[in-house]
Amino acid sequence: MQGADRLRRTLLPSLLEARSNSLSSGSSHGDLYEIAHVYVRHDGKSSEGEPPIEEPLLLTLVTGGDFFRGKGLATAILGRLGIYEWSAEERSHSHAGVEYGVTYRPFESEAMLAGRSAEILFHTSGENGRRIGVIGEFSKDIMKICGCDRKSVGIELQLDGLEFTMKYEPKLLSPSSFPSIDRDMNLVVDEAISWASICAAIESTQCDALESVRLGQIWRDAERLGEGKKSVVVSIRLRSFKETLSAEQANSFVDAMVRSCQDRVGGVLRG
Repeated sequence: MQGADRLRRTLLPSLLEARSNSLSSGSSHGDLYEIAHVYVRHDGKSSEGEPPIEEPLLLTLVTGGDFFRGKGLATAILGRLGIYEWSAEERSHSHAGVEYGVTYRPFESEAMLAGRSAEILFHTSGENGRRIGVIGEFSKDIMKICGCDRKSVGIELQLDGLEFTMKYEPKLLSPSSFPSIDRDMNLVVDEAISWASICAAIESTQCDALESVRLGQIWRDAERLGEGKKSVVVSIRLRSFKETLSAEQANSFVDAMVRSCQDRVGGVLRG
């Protein structure tokens, strides 16, 4: 990759150029990522006699993607690390047991399209956000310089910014040989309640049979739900490692999750 043998301040240009070459060679997608080191100045200024600061980054490029596809990919990556987006209300205090999260703040860059780029800020309870990455659609000038003629979005994440602040430890379990049971919950919550808060409320029941929690859909209708309310469909998958669950057991687990959502985030089961 051109420029990979130099002290780069960002990985975006070299990866965008590599993507352009990949597409020109007949690749059907040209999606690329790179984990490498970048070198930045101290406090963004030149320092006589001081070596640059070395930072590892993760970068992902999405073929034919816009800002929202890039944000979705960043959300998925962070979600696998146990980090979810916070609402404005959750920035100043821990909500439903969620101690950290991210927000997205618009920013301007000559390399990105105006209004189509954002900083990723990492928050802990009661503290201001710290920048850990950026997302943005590349500007036409940058696309032209790098020889790329298809819309592209870039993502950069500082891996060291996550490694030393994470408390999340993923658990590795052997697959269960027993069948699963799927249940859906349709919860009505305030607009400000985030998906992370709902997940935390469900997981707080410490149900051993809870295998996964997935977002089904979000529906808004002020006339039916009320002003400032939204309907969130939560898909629950239950599976025991010891036995085949009965319908009664599954219903009992789901009832406990509904009560937890009501107590922690004010969720009401929609009839």
